[in-house]
Amino acid sequence: LGHWSAPDSLERRSIEMRGLPSRGLMNEAYVYLITSSWLVFISATLCMYLFFIGWFALLYYADTDGIAGARTDSFRDAFVFSQQTFSTIGYGAMSPSSSYVQAVTVVENFFSIVYVAILTGVIYAKYSVPVPRLIFSDVCVSNFEEGVPALQFRMLNTGHERLLNVKVTMTATIGERHDVKRLSLVNDELAFLAHSCVVTHLLDESSPLQGLTGMNVSERVVLLAVSVMASDTILQKRIECVKSYESFEVEFGMRFSNMSETLRDGSVVIHANRINAIETASTSSPQLAEEGGTALE
Repeated sequence: LGHWSAPDSLERRSIEMRGLPSRGLMNEAYVYLITSSWLVFISATLCMYLFFIGWFALLYYADTDGIAGARTDSFRDAFVFSQQTFSTIGYGAMSPSSSYVQAVTVVENFFSIVYVAILTGVIYAKYSVPVPRLIFSDVCVSNFEEGVPALQFRMLNTGHERLLNVKVTMTATIGERHDVKRLSLVNDELAFLAHSCVVTHLLDESSPLQGLTGMNVSERVVLLAVSVMASDTILQKRIECVKSYESFEVEFGMRFSNMSETLRDGSVVIHANRINAIETASTSSPQLAEEGGTALE
């Protein structure tokens, strides 16, 4: 059985899982390279590239006289010859002349082919993975929607194209047993999302969170999780985004401030830096969805 430990970005707390079957070093390395940043990816591939060249250079160093054009006992020449062999450059200044060196070059060529193939596949996978352009507010707010207590969060499409067929799912992890309950949303399906939208869950009699207040939220709610699926019109792929809120990230008696501004010429500006802007809620109905999201019937 394997052992896996990683920080959970959703809950921003350290979660350790034990007793998992081992997925193997190659699978772990592949997942790591796919999910890492480009800087980490380039650094890791460069280190592996130099490691393979250096490892084979040590094998060549055992018989530098078997490399035509190389100086005797010169690790530098062995390293340069290994680099030329691994990258299949072959300038012609050095070539294998002994059976031992010829055998090592055969093995190194095989490793170089496998390395380039794996590297090409990983690069393609990194480019083909759609990058979500959807961001969420850092907090949830609780106010009144037509006289009914409501729980809301805001999401914003940061791309220039609309997201189509947007489906939003929200769950609540409740109580000491960590029971997961699905929360019904007023606008859980959107035909498209051009800009921003405030998603609402009514805390009515059908809600598992009925009666939720600032006094009992820390006792009743462990985690609020949001999952959004949508179609990207540019990549022509389905994208998925997730977000979570802990109990202390729910602001009661507040509502989201308006993100849009209408200029004199009639054009509308969406201020993305206001996604977390909140204000004291009045007893009147807060906005359900800002311009830019259209709900399906």
